[in-house]
Amino acid sequence: SDQSDSIENQMLLADEYIEKHYPGPDKQVISYIDEDKSGGDMLRPDWERMINDMRNGNLDVLICYKLDRIGRDVGDVAMFYREIVKYNITVIPVRDNIEIKEDMTPTERGMMYINAVFSQMERENTIIRVTDNMIKLAEKGYWCGGRAPIGFQLKKVVADNMRTHSILVENPETLPFLRQIINDFLYEGMSLGGMETKYKN
Repeated sequence: SDQSDSIENQMLLADEYIEKHYPGPDKQVISYIDEDKSGGDMLRPDWERMINDMRNGNLDVLICYKLDRIGRDVGDVAMFYREIVKYNITVIPVRDNIEIKEDMTPTERGMMYINAVFSQMERENTIIRVTDNMIKLAEKGYWCGGRAPIGFQLKKVVADNMRTHSILVENPETLPFLRQIINDFLYEGMSLGGMETKYKN
């Protein structure tokens, strides 16, 4: 899910839509949740379960938060649209104010694809912004994430803009081990296989 829109909030909006537009007990609701998976990632366990349910005739209406939950790539959306037409399913992205189904007008189909184009652009621009930000942080000497390498540890510092960042500083407990590895490889001529055998314990 997006950071600003938790899975719980997305599910709540879907539940509210169901209660408003499909009232009464005569319905079966199936939830598909792929936590910590991007809408651009088509290899999601619950996504696969949903596709199987579509193909097995278990779904009539599919409700999602936004169109980008079913794919942020225009090609993926087009492929998914062919699937829902084939199995006569209606897809309702509650935040996009559109209803995706077989008998859409050309204008409605166009709006669906325009929405997909903008979702793809947003995703690609986000990747560029994140990459640019990480490069700038690295240029300033800040650590951009992940575990500290052997011989170092992370230290929190406050930048001029009062934001907290991490920098790498030497770790006195593991630095001797790093120096030993460097010595064995660069000066003793030990192979990587030999070092693996030496240090595997």
